[in-house]
Amino acid sequence: MKATTDDLLKVIRKLGQGELEEYRILRHLGISHGQFCQLRRELVAEERLIVTHPCRKAHYRIAEPETGRKAV
Repeated sequence: MKATTDDLLKVIRKLGQGELEEYRILRHLGISHGQFCQLRRELVAEERLIVTHPCRKAHYRIAEPETGRKAV
């Protein structure tokens, strides 16, 4: 299965956003680390995903499409 950026957003939304461990996302999508990085990079570049690293752990927030701001 070839995952898309929309598939990644759906999984992040399903897992609850916030602090998510990468292996959980990979397991849901059935993709490699490299594919995950590529999809994440595309979403960040399109301003559809906000990734921060407080305390060195990745936090994922889905941006609102109309404003490009993070969802509450």
